[in-house]
Amino acid sequence: MLERTKTEEVKKVLGGNTTKAFEDGAFGLPWFVATNEKGETEGFWGVDHMGLMCDHLGIKRPESREWRSLL
Repeated sequence: MLERTKTEEVKKVLGGNTTKAFEDGAFGLPWFVATNEKGETEGFWGVDHMGLMCDHLGIKRPESREWRSLL
């Protein structure tokens, strides 16, 4: 797997994904881009914002204690 990361194919995909992330406004990791059923697209930064992403997508938020820090 590590050898494959040195291939031009993988470098091209990584470069393309990095460019797309900057175009989408990413400024940190993890960065999520989510499009809901209405076609509205929004970016979310950080694990603590996954609750807001769930709201945006109209899906149920995780309820376990491990997710108590969601905004």
